[in-house]
Amino acid sequence: MDLDLLMSENEILIDGAGWGDLILGVVIGALKLPDHEYMERRIPSSSFQPPDFENKRYLDDAVKIAEEIVDAMQADGETHFKVARALSRHILSGLRRYLKDRGFNVAEVESTGELQKRVEKGYIKWCVEAGVPPERLKDERRFWTLLEWVAEAPKIREKLVKTGWRSWKQNLVNHDTVMKVARVLGGEEAVKIVEVLSHVDETTDMEITAKSGVKLNTVRKILYKLYDHSLVALQRTRDKNTGWFIFRWKLQPDQIEGFLTNQKKHILEKLEIRLDYEKNHDFYSCYMSGCRSLSFEEAINHVFRCPKCGKPLAHFDNKKIVEFLSEKTKQFRNELNE
Repeated sequence: MDLDLLMSENEILIDGAGWGDLILGVVIGALKLPDHEYMERRIPSSSFQPPDFENKRYLDDAVKIAEEIVDAMQADGETHFKVARALSRHILSGLRRYLKDRGFNVAEVESTGELQKRVEKGYIKWCVEAGVPPERLKDERRFWTLLEWVAEAPKIREKLVKTGWRSWKQNLVNHDTVMKVARVLGGEEAVKIVEVLSHVDETTDMEITAKSGVKLNTVRKILYKLYDHSLVALQRTRDKNTGWFIFRWKLQPDQIEGFLTNQKKHILEKLEIRLDYEKNHDFYSCYMSGCRSLSFEEAINHVFRCPKCGKPLAHFDNKKIVEFLSEKTKQFRNELNE
């Protein structure tokens, strides 16, 4: 069921836009049916920045907007409120409780139709007013597009950012690192999954499939792979109605550093083994393209002839290889000691 299809004679629909976006605050819109009277208000960026964000100031702002909606749209005992489900457990949770405490009939419904388009339009307008080029707002990867826009002039534009978000506290370019790791672990499908996770606090595998277009089985496979590396967290709850378990996933960008450190240790270990091998062996080669050099022991077994092309083997100076491996080993040691 969506916001426009569930109509009664006296109904007010409430939705919002901007909650999952990097910059500015959130636009809250209300649409009164059946006459389509519309109003919208803005929760400012400051409510999503320290210290207000930690104190959940945005919830108080949403309640004040609810008060305005009730007064401006002359809600009464016959009025039915319908709140967008996607936001009712987040920024609209306080608003929903306020309306219920006032004695109104309040239901949660899917966010679609006219109201969703109007609040989205309101948020886009706000972004343009803040200086974001309109063409950038058309990108489906809007979160990352806005992050790139902020990164172009961080000292000026950071004041527009929801800096209270844990993901922002990491650093401006952390998302690039997260995406690179996701691509290494699961390819482009993993990148799509991480993009979805980065837009929400937590979500289910079914919701990730719907938003990313990646098949459910693939989503689950990649999520567990990310989970094995502590890049996502998993919370399991039981549905009271069905008794089934619901798995909710959450991105953990703060674990990226630990993941990279472990990978560097693994690489350093391999480099040290190879360096020790190169230092403690003599090598022989036929110097032909496509043929590999052989250790002294291997060369004896092949009577000093290349096992691939059959040409005679001559001593091979591996000095440059040792120098390269030594430099790389030193580099990784320094990075791990920083």
